[in-house]
Amino acid sequence: MNWFKQQLANVAGTQEPEYGASAIQPVTQQTPQYTELTTSDLRWRDVGGTNVETAIFYFMTDDGHTALAQIIYSSVAGVHTTAQFNTKIFDHFGPGQHLWCSDPLTNFGFDEEKTGFFADNLALELSASGDSYTLKSAVNDSCLVNLTVKREAPGFQAGKDGTSYFGTDPKQPWGSIFHSFWPRCSVTGVIRIEAKDKTEAKEYNLKGQALYIKALQGMKPHHAAARWNFVDFASPTYSAVLMEFTTPPSYGNTTVSIGSISKQGELLYAGPTTAKHVESKPDLECSWPEPKRVLFEWNGTGTDGKPFSASIEGDLPQRTDRVDVLSHIPGFIKSIVGGVSGARPFIYQFSTKEHFKLKVGDVEEPGQLFMEATFISETTETTPASSLEMPTTFKPIFRAHSSPGKGKGIGNVYRQRRRKLAKDNILAISKASIRKLARRGGIRRIQGEFYDEARAAIKAYLTSVLHRIVRILESDGPMNEVETLHRETVQKTRKVVKVEDVVFALKGLGRTIYGFGWYDSGVEPVATRTSRVSLLDDEDEDDSDSGHEENVDESSDESSIVG
Repeated sequence: MNWFKQQLANVAGTQEPEYGASAIQPVTQQTPQYTELTTSDLRWRDVGGTNVETAIFYFMTDDGHTALAQIIYSSVAGVHTTAQFNTKIFDHFGPGQHLWCSDPLTNFGFDEEKTGFFADNLALELSASGDSYTLKSAVNDSCLVNLTVKREAPGFQAGKDGTSYFGTDPKQPWGSIFHSFWPRCSVTGVIRIEAKDKTEAKEYNLKGQALYIKALQGMKPHHAAARWNFVDFASPTYSAVLMEFTTPPSYGNTTVSIGSISKQGELLYAGPTTAKHVESKPDLECSWPEPKRVLFEWNGTGTDGKPFSASIEGDLPQRTDRVDVLSHIPGFIKSIVGGVSGARPFIYQFSTKEHFKLKVGDVEEPGQLFMEATFISETTETTPASSLEMPTTFKPIFRAHSSPGKGKGIGNVYRQRRRKLAKDNILAISKASIRKLARRGGIRRIQGEFYDEARAAIKAYLTSVLHRIVRILESDGPMNEVETLHRETVQKTRKVVKVEDVVFALKGLGRTIYGFGWYDSGVEPVATRTSRVSLLDDEDEDDSDSGHEENVDESSDESSIVG
């Protein structure tokens, strides 16, 4: 069954089996502790298969602005390759109002040495001396980039090759995560924002400090990591960087954390780090614990062979931004990535030039900090790898209310759905329902075996939803604050899962199902009422796979299988 689940995960992006911590070989276990970069380490790898390779620059200007520029080169199964150029200027339109430009690249490729990247109207070039990059872009007429980034301290990668490997056989890994860093850089040049929609043109002089990171994820992102922490700190004397990820339960919730402390011309420390969210507050809109107070530590052996210690601790200011990653991708892909896999990625971004000090030994120095806390999927629960079937202990718990005419949501459609859920549990996922979801993604013809795979994947997702509900209602163990708040509003001894429990769990997963997306408000939108097609109605459709083109169903997304 693990083999089947792994194959389904490879194709559909569903959760992987639970291999345990032994199936990841963290870069922090390699020797030596770090390696200084050479020119060959800066090459684009272009490894094929499914991977995402990025080159990203973070900028902290002398006049207090924060910005970033990123090239993303991605491949799906080595067949479909795309490239994207992203720029972001924080607070461009005012506090909390950022300028974000994301543009697809055409005719992209590498130079002969693979240290440079080119596309129509874009060039990233490494100097002959190997210590500076020039980045020029006119891909977006409204956002013109002309920058030079010069390395001011040695570049490094953790361990011998900067890579954590995934797989039960270390000699034949099936996935990887790689990072290399230029931890302290200077930047000169401008980003010019052209006038548009009554907005005045503005030119940003980016003179200041920069950080350059080269990264590669050689597997599906939500399979590799469930959470990320990232820190970029710059002061007149020091630069600090921290990069941490925690795997999903598939790999034992393993945390891999690396980083460095550097100053002009010198790398002081490079190796393991720790990141702690000392205090968090539940974000009720997306059910993730937003960090409020943090502690970051760089402890170990310094580059001089002596004990080294540095830390940053303090209360975070109001978040600068919260990025819903799935909101930027097509709806059908969002349904597969977020619904079937259980991923609901949000990035919490914080930028401040006032609140934090870096303590190196006994010396403290204030500086500018940029931080990201990324939540992708749960790290404490997983669908049992031994079976995709619903555990038998859950069957008597998940049932309809005994009285069909009471409670919220009264109406024929609600009662029909309720009886359907009670009668068939999660097993009645019809071909018509799967076809409807596929048609929304523009798919007209479906091979017969796809139905079984899709049904298994959706069933696994629904099982994880019910796991979440039962854990909220029955567990006495530790839970996050959002779940605790919900549990306190229900009867502790109640054994019937009500619709509001399902809605809460799905909302926490960033999903809606069976048209209940509007349920907790108590008011169904008119558009939903007039266009809704329920799963019960789907079963009346012809299940034959004739191959004839069908009219695309334009009904509300809230009536789809996975939202």
